[in-house]
Amino acid sequence: MYEGEEYDKMQIKKFTRGQIVEYTNLEEFCDSFVFLPGITTMSRGFLAVMYFLWLLWMFLGMNIIADIFMGAIEVITAKKRVVLKQDPYSGEFKQV
Repeated sequence: MYEGEEYDKMQIKKFTRGQIVEYTNLEEFCDSFVFLPGITTMSRGFLAVMYFLWLLWMFLGMNIIADIFMGAIEVITAKKRVVLKQDPYSGEFKQV
């Protein structure tokens, strides 16, 4: 029981600087290294907004990198040069 509410599960995570006690009635606790400790204590609406903002941030970064890459590709493909090749049948040199 925490703050007058009954919870199905409780988990204590100990760290060098303290501990986090989590209570939940939802799914299993997530022990992933990607998620922050205590993520289950945040509301689902807040997490949805934060995940959406993080997704937008990642797409913005990908957009910037793709623009730089495409600029480099355009520079490479825009270069032209004249090459003389010998025709194997006639022996004449042709510009390519």
